[in-house]
Amino acid sequence: MSESLEIFEFSNHNEEKFLAGGYKSTSSQLEWMKGKTPNIVRYNMPNNKATRACLAQKPQYLLLYSYNDAEQPLQLFLIDRNRRWSKEKMMATGYENPHHDEYVVLYLTKEIPLAKLLVQPLRDFASKKLMFLPRFNPFVLSGNEILQALAPKMFTFVDLFAGAGGLSEGFVRAGFQPIAHVEMDHYACDTLRTRAAFHYLKENGRLDEYKQYLIEKKPNEDGSKLWNKVPKKVIDSVIHETIGSNTIQSIFERIDMLREDRPVDIIIGGPPCQAYSIVGRARMGEKVKEDPRNNLYKFYVQFLERYQPKMFVFENVPGIRTAKNGEAFRGLQEAIKKAGYEMVPMVQLASEHGVLQNRQRVIIVGWKEDNPYYYPQLPVELNNYTIRKDLFADLPTLKAGEGSLCGKVEYTKDLSEMTYLQQSGIRGVLDFTTQHIARPNNLNDREIYCMAVQAWNKNKHRLQYTEIPADHQRHKNKSTFLNRFQVVDPDGYSHTLVAHIAMDGHYYIYPVENPTPDNVRSITIREAARIQSFPDDFFFEGSRSAAFKQIGNAVPVILAERVGKEILRMLKGEPL
Repeated sequence: MSESLEIFEFSNHNEEKFLAGGYKSTSSQLEWMKGKTPNIVRYNMPNNKATRACLAQKPQYLLLYSYNDAEQPLQLFLIDRNRRWSKEKMMATGYENPHHDEYVVLYLTKEIPLAKLLVQPLRDFASKKLMFLPRFNPFVLSGNEILQALAPKMFTFVDLFAGAGGLSEGFVRAGFQPIAHVEMDHYACDTLRTRAAFHYLKENGRLDEYKQYLIEKKPNEDGSKLWNKVPKKVIDSVIHETIGSNTIQSIFERIDMLREDRPVDIIIGGPPCQAYSIVGRARMGEKVKEDPRNNLYKFYVQFLERYQPKMFVFENVPGIRTAKNGEAFRGLQEAIKKAGYEMVPMVQLASEHGVLQNRQRVIIVGWKEDNPYYYPQLPVELNNYTIRKDLFADLPTLKAGEGSLCGKVEYTKDLSEMTYLQQSGIRGVLDFTTQHIARPNNLNDREIYCMAVQAWNKNKHRLQYTEIPADHQRHKNKSTFLNRFQVVDPDGYSHTLVAHIAMDGHYYIYPVENPTPDNVRSITIREAARIQSFPDDFFFEGSRSAAFKQIGNAVPVILAERVGKEILRMLKGEPL
């Protein structure tokens, strides 16, 4: 179906009211219609000369309605060109004065209550050529609403523990439609709302309003100015709530309102990973055993039991398999099995799937037992793109403390010069980006940064904390975390980006070619976002630290998209 529609409106009586609504007369429309094939024709009764004109367009389906009774079901007819209706059969269907027997045979296939029109039924016929006759004033639909009704079946998802939406963004790009995002962090929820508004404005040809928001946005402002430009239900799809025993029922109720009659086709997400990660366990010590986050998977399973999705995706760190001596993972497997699902866990390396980051994560994919689904096939994709030349080179040069949290950032290279950014879609759909801001560093830290970059540039050596001159050392711990100052590899892929980047940038030092204490710095928000393959039109709400935290906790968008595309192929029944 094309994005623009030619819509014909016909009425066979009450013409004064009809013309008052701004429509052309029947005769003028018939004249204009000659030689055209409309996407949609709508009128209220099938017993005038407009019928002949409509049927002459040879549609496969015909939708009839009455504007006198808003409660009367719409009637969907399949046109059969091999048989003809008798007057008796037409009268039995409810028409008192039929004269269709000279045209084609129509027989009733489905009745559609008015309230259900935009929800589901017509999508079953989206691949057909449809002649659509919807409700008349005051129930006339707009072209966009009709497009929505006729759109191909969109598979839906709910995103749990959504964070800033890296997993969700990937699934949207793959072709899924979000019903809800559930997240406990305030700033991450604001980011999700802003991104939901972006997608709505983009789909409705209103990207200029999003551009204006980014250009005019001030620090310490939330996204209300943007959110107020889109329907409330778009913003309400973000549920700011901590998932737990005291909240899960209310979350269910809100999701039920959002999904209306739509099924939840897939559930995605993964509980916070700090209690499972090796670094998190090392920092927490024995306390990790009592961390309530160990059991968040149980709530995830409750969503499976409630909504019975066809499939699910559960993302986490590799350490989930060994946390608490494997107790949590065994518990997850047992709960998934009890809920009626099969699951397959596999470790995925982001750099093998189009992301310039050596990030390992367990991607668990599950499906209902006895369904013909399987773990998505993700072929290894090795590429020769590198961080400095292919990911960072078109961003302005900055020093520590430079840049702005808000405002427009111009590119320094044309997109045609940045092959990886073009192919991956990371440059987004705007002609500028935002949030290219570097945190300030004191002289002591910058001098250490300079040593670290020199060591890497010379011998690809990772500077150890014990190698730093004693007068520069500020930490008492000299036995663990000795690699706390790390340079992002300029000639390869980045090491794993984690949420600790919100605390300081020591672990993500920018790989400047000729380091001095004056020009060294840690990476910016935008550079970090690119490492996680977020598109440049993605805006992270909140402070600089809040943005870094959201980025560090995210699933790389491109990896999520690859997983989503393969799952969508399965759900559609498409061959490999």
